[in-house]
Amino acid sequence: MTLIHLLFDGNKFTGDIPDSLGFVSTLEVVRLDRNSLSGPVPANLNNLTKVNELNLANNQLNGPLPNLSGMTLLNYVDLSNNTFDPSPSPQWFWKLPQLSALIIQSGRLYGTVPMKLFSSPQLQQVILDGNAFNGTLDLGRSISSELSMVSFKDNDFSSVTVTSSYNGTLALAGNPVCDHLPNTAYCNVTQHAPSRAYTTSLVKCFSGACPPEQSMSPQSCGCAYPYQGVMYFRAPFFADVGNGTAFQELESKLWTKLELSPGSVALQDPFFNSDSYMQVQVKLFPSGGPYFNRTEVMRIGFDLSNQTFKPPKEFGPYYFIASPYPFPDRNVPASKSKGAIIGIAVGCGVLVIALVGAAVYALTQRRRAQKATEELGGPF
Repeated sequence: MTLIHLLFDGNKFTGDIPDSLGFVSTLEVVRLDRNSLSGPVPANLNNLTKVNELNLANNQLNGPLPNLSGMTLLNYVDLSNNTFDPSPSPQWFWKLPQLSALIIQSGRLYGTVPMKLFSSPQLQQVILDGNAFNGTLDLGRSISSELSMVSFKDNDFSSVTVTSSYNGTLALAGNPVCDHLPNTAYCNVTQHAPSRAYTTSLVKCFSGACPPEQSMSPQSCGCAYPYQGVMYFRAPFFADVGNGTAFQELESKLWTKLELSPGSVALQDPFFNSDSYMQVQVKLFPSGGPYFNRTEVMRIGFDLSNQTFKPPKEFGPYYFIASPYPFPDRNVPASKSKGAIIGIAVGCGVLVIALVGAAVYALTQRRRAQKATEELGGPF
């Protein structure tokens, strides 16, 4: 057994992060966010070269901003809302080759932002709100094609330079530059990322509606009762919920490993919740009719709930919450039940009448027998 995922987020841990954590070289995910941890981040955390997600946000950590330059596989980092020493942008911001999400809100960062930050090839999100960056924000001319969100709200930028090659979201509300240009899109507080959340396509199916509790299968385009629930991914390697390639890979893995028909999986509206978990609505469709049988539901539910099913690596650890399944016996028409009740009632009525008739007949026969006996025995 080796420890791969350390998921202690959202608890009430206090005190320092132990130095011994830096010796657990097998770790790939470290989530200690939303606790009350204090003290400096151990320097040997930089030795965890297999970690792809590090989340230490919303604690009371202090001391210098940690050096993460040795975490060459780091994909997602969030150090927000701690009390680190004031610091300019460290070089690891743009030197980590796999970094896709850099999030440090209220991190006491200051100075100018180097243009090279925005050219990292895998970078998708930069969220550095509530710091003290100043001067001109210049995204440069070599902007990563993957970059979709740049947010520097509530900093001290006096000007901004953005080329037409960047078509993602830029959020600068709360900066001095917005005092002079209040009507520009990047000064709008309510703006959102332009990418739409992924949903399995039903474009080949007709646009009719299914009855209650049923959904349209993307595989057969017919209505059926899917086995459904929500998958909570606690440390995905990517932040773009419109990433069709990743979600189509998840669909394929689900129908293959759960022994379903190809194309019989539907994913809907992934989003990141307040715990930074990615929620995905999952629907799995039967292939031999409108329902799964009980054995199939038990098998699929076991594989998902006990994490026997392993998603693609970029989705990270997960858990699954299933919805109750509407088996056929829960959908028997009411007319059959009423018919059965009426039949039982009529049968009982006939039985009562027959028993009363039998009793009357027996009493009549008894009286006749007594009368005959009296007549025969009278002369003696």
